Amino acid sequence: NTAPTVSSTNPADLATGVSVSTNVSATFSEEADSSTINSSSFTLYQGLTQVTGAVSYSSATQTATFNPDSDLLYSTTYTATVTTAVKDLAQNSLASNKVWSFTTQAAPDITAPTTTLSTSPVAPDGLNGWFVTIPSITLTPDEAATTYYSWVSSTGPWTTYASSFNAPTGENTLYYYSVDSSSNTEAVKSQLFKVDTTVNPPTLNPIDSDNVTN
Repeated sequence: NTAPTVSSTNPADLATGVSVSTNVSATFSEEADSSTINSSSFTLYQGLTQVTGAVSYSSATQTATFNPDSDLLYSTTYTATVTTAVKDLAQNSLASNKVWSFTTQAAPDITAPTTTLSTSPVAPDGLNGWFVTIPSITLTPDEAATTYYSWVSSTGPWTTYASSFNAPTGENTLYYYSVDSSSNTEAVKSQLFKVDTTVNPPTLNPIDSDNVTN
């Protein structure tokens, strides 16, 4: 009589990035006695903690499946075992325990990027928040992301940010936001820019410039 073996497993031994919603399965070299396949002969552990779940067997595919009661933990190593309590239809026991391990996927990124706006000059160089030197604007997200901006409204139309750009003259509001590689989208931010390059000297308030006497 030939002892049955486990011919394949899912996940494979030492697999990484395994979905936390996965079911764990073992396929046998021949049809097994379904009465010997249960939560005692097919187990899943995280360290010393046994994972609870339901065990089933399909004679059509010769596969035993462990379905955890809840999703597995992220970035965690699990060890599955099919023991010698499993037998084939002739009551031959598995030759030895089949033990394999796998590691689940990292937790998904659910945090939106944060975009920082900076200017050169770093602050308005006129009075009352006015720039008298056209400011160059830089938008910097805190992670790999695509940044968009608009001078029209908080709903666009949007221009994809590529490099620093100048603010237009007058009073204009810049709207901007970023989207990271996981499609997490930052809430639209805004910044009012007041630019008047006609003021002389540059420290004067553009609003009151007409009152200046030489």
